[in-house]
Amino acid sequence: MLDFPILNYDQISNKSIPFLFYSFSDDVKYCLTGGHDRTVRLWNPLRLDSQDEALLMHSYHDGHMYGVTCVSSNDTTLLSASGKTLVMTDMINAKIKTRITGSHLGRINDVGLRNDVVFLSASYDGTVKLWDARQLQRYTPIQSCDEAKDSVTAVILDGEHSFYTSSIDGNIRFYDIRQGRISCGDVGSPIVSLAIAEDCVIASCIDGTIRLVEKDLNDILNTFNGAHAISEYAVACDVTSRFVVTGTEESGIDAIMYNLVTGKVYDTLEDEKLSVGPTCSIAAQE
Repeated sequence: MLDFPILNYDQISNKSIPFLFYSFSDDVKYCLTGGHDRTVRLWNPLRLDSQDEALLMHSYHDGHMYGVTCVSSNDTTLLSASGKTLVMTDMINAKIKTRITGSHLGRINDVGLRNDVVFLSASYDGTVKLWDARQLQRYTPIQSCDEAKDSVTAVILDGEHSFYTSSIDGNIRFYDIRQGRISCGDVGSPIVSLAIAEDCVIASCIDGTIRLVEKDLNDILNTFNGAHAISEYAVACDVTSRFVVTGTEESGIDAIMYNLVTGKVYDTLEDEKLSVGPTCSIAAQE
């Protein structure tokens, strides 16, 4: 029996253009999508347009595509990546601040931004690079982390001076820049997606299992599998205080919700009319 009803509150639609990325702002008032048409769109999911869909606030063209982040609704910088290029955009006037190319040897898989000053880029070339936005004219990162033995699939900021990464080499790594400390946890399977909560980390792996790991990376606390499908796509996952939420490659299903404690399926979110392909990007907020 469900504790509360699961309702389809709103819909974001871009007609025939597939979305590659989806994320909320920190205050959950806005969301960003990165489309296959190389455009980032800013939406207000709490307001509806004339078609009863989420209100489109702004579109940012000029080569955006992959990992997209906006720290909060008060910040004005949009950081995104397209191929091997990093793009910083002023969200107010939609003008490109900086475009950085030539630093990564492979496609940039994910980006992170902290207070419009420090940002990170994780790449297929196995590196994570840290940048100082005040010194971008040099086009040189202030630090490069090359501990991964394969593609770095995600980078997630955690605190002012630390971050987590995941890699196809099957490891989650924690970096404390201030203390110069690196922790590493091997989950036993290539990782395609990473998410963090207050006291845990979850890793979606290519073997079809999501692993719940302690933040110190010492122990795997729980596993979630059986209801979602992963074989060809990098299917994303997210976590709240009660649930692990994941996309799936199965057509007609939008997402699977697992109970964080029991590991059992809590609910399956379905919309057979709208879901005609895999759900690869997902975001959950409370």
